Amino acid sequence: RDDYRNFLIENGYDHVKDPYGFRSEYYYVPQPSQLPEKLHNSTWVADRSIKFLQNRDHRRPFLMWSSFIKPHPPFECPYPWSRLYRMHDMDEPFMPEDFADQQNFWNKIQRRYKYQYSGYNENLARTIKAAYYSTISHLDFHVGRMLDALGSEIDNTLIVFTSDHGEMLGDYGCYGKRTMLDASAKVPMIARLPGTFTAGTKIDQVSSLLDLFPTFLEIGGAVPPSEIEGVSLQKLQHQEHVERFVHSQFSQNQLGLYMITNGEWKYIFSAADNREW
Repeated sequence: RDDYRNFLIENGYDHVKDPYGFRSEYYYVPQPSQLPEKLHNSTWVADRSIKFLQNRDHRRPFLMWSSFIKPHPPFECPYPWSRLYRMHDMDEPFMPEDFADQQNFWNKIQRRYKYQYSGYNENLARTIKAAYYSTISHLDFHVGRMLDALGSEIDNTLIVFTSDHGEMLGDYGCYGKRTMLDASAKVPMIARLPGTFTAGTKIDQVSSLLDLFPTFLEIGGAVPPSEIEGVSLQKLQHQEHVERFVHSQFSQNQLGLYMITNGEWKYIFSAADNREW
């Protein structure tokens, strides 16, 4: 973040105090970017990733980790991406009759300090969703630029697209993460390497981010340590469906929120609520 802020200062935008969008009470209020597209943080990450690909030593293998903050709130992106989706085209959040019964202690805390606890506004909820989709499309465009920069080496490069958490986006009356419901806990996991992964294949076995470490090691020619929890994605795609459990945790002790799932069933325990789902 310091590098990015120095970049903005060098380009005459030192007056922008919140280059990722206004936070506090504006955290979930859709907003236009304070920056032109060429200086936006998603553009900045992609530009530096492309520069790395162009300037690296092509005689050696490489590892590039490009970490985008978006589509994390605040939901802002530059024009014209910010007008790509409109509120009228968005579905309302998923709110079944018992939606409040699915909320845990952390959902309620998060709704308060992110100013989403004072009632439901249908138009605002749909506008928030439209703004979220815009940030995703803006990011997708720049990921495409990075893939193009690989050129002829794209088929000799392992590409993994994933995320650290999802976004409730109004489902069950919740925003943010801090829940083990699917909208928060079930993240993208896309891998591409011709000759290793079969194109267009969707694996129905449950996986987790812990599977990435053995994936990288095996494709790099190393043997993963026997004591690690993860299983390489290339092994998962060839396995017959076997029951496997993966775990997730937020916080700990008396505030801990825990999950275990085999992909079909899920068990959640919230210590703060002393309750299970």
